[in-house]
Amino acid sequence: MNRSVVVALSGILFLCACQTVDQNQIWLRTDGKSQTENPTLYQQFDIDRTICVGETQKSAVGAPVVYSNGSLASGVNAAVIRGQQNSALNDVLKGCMAQKGYVLVQKDQAPAIAAQFRANSGKK
Repeated sequence: MNRSVVVALSGILFLCACQTVDQNQIWLRTDGKSQTENPTLYQQFDIDRTICVGETQKSAVGAPVVYSNGSLASGVNAAVIRGQQNSALNDVLKGCMAQKGYVLVQKDQAPAIAAQFRANSGKK
């Protein structure tokens, strides 16, 4: 196989393996209330987020170190494994925040989702 094709494919695999955080996402309360407009709710959100980040960090401590021997294949494999680890850590964070009553949503969808959450919480 042509070396440039191998390099291009490995670059694509590397980029696919990298976990990126979407900067257009925000944490939304599942009761639909706004934590940004209420200092008490924001303080609780800050505490909950700190706890969940700590839980995520505890999970990361037990993750194995990924080594590469410097070869292209080894580097690609290491990148894929790191991407899987990052995805798992994001799942830990999302799960912890969900237990505390928050979900991660796209910013542009947040008002509609919050309205739906408020409507659902009123039905209880």
